[in-house]
Amino acid sequence: MAEYDLGNLLCEDKTPLDVDRKSEAIDDHLRDIAYECTQQFFKLLWSVRIVRLKKKLIDLLINPSNRLNLRTRFPNQLFDFLIPSQRNLTRWERFARLKGIQNKKKSRKIWDPESKSWRPRWGKDRVDSVKDKWVIEVPENADPYEDQFAKLTKERTERRAKNELQRLRNISRAIKPGQGKCCLAVT
Repeated sequence: MAEYDLGNLLCEDKTPLDVDRKSEAIDDHLRDIAYECTQQFFKLLWSVRIVRLKKKLIDLLINPSNRLNLRTRFPNQLFDFLIPSQRNLTRWERFARLKGIQNKKKSRKIWDPESKSWRPRWGKDRVDSVKDKWVIEVPENADPYEDQFAKLTKERTERRAKNELQRLRNISRAIKPGQGKCCLAVT
């Protein structure tokens, strides 16, 4: 005998299965039970009072019943243990939330007025690449004999090292006790 709970949109059939049957017979039997339960469920669902409101039909569903025992598990709850818990926010995410900074997608290519073409924002053939600059102006307050190309390269490597350090700090902050080194991804 099946139990129906229209508030939770749940049909639960507790009749015991005959395990001694062959697999094809069990499949047919399960299909028949599912068909009968579905038919009865929709018959009960369409018997619910319908109200017409501003030329639209609205079903008045019954409140979910509290008579379900605590061991009843819905299909979307079956794999709750596999869903990861919410991770801690990184420093940047906390800062962005505090300042109200939204995550906006940047387009991959931008217009380069010098070459008069669309070029990638990052990666190979990017705009403002050090390789494209064959002349760099020396600032007034800088040493005129200092190599500006080496200075740019050094600044870029320092930025990369700083970003890597921040990435590792974020990982160590987000790691849970007892997880070990398995979550450290090398990039």
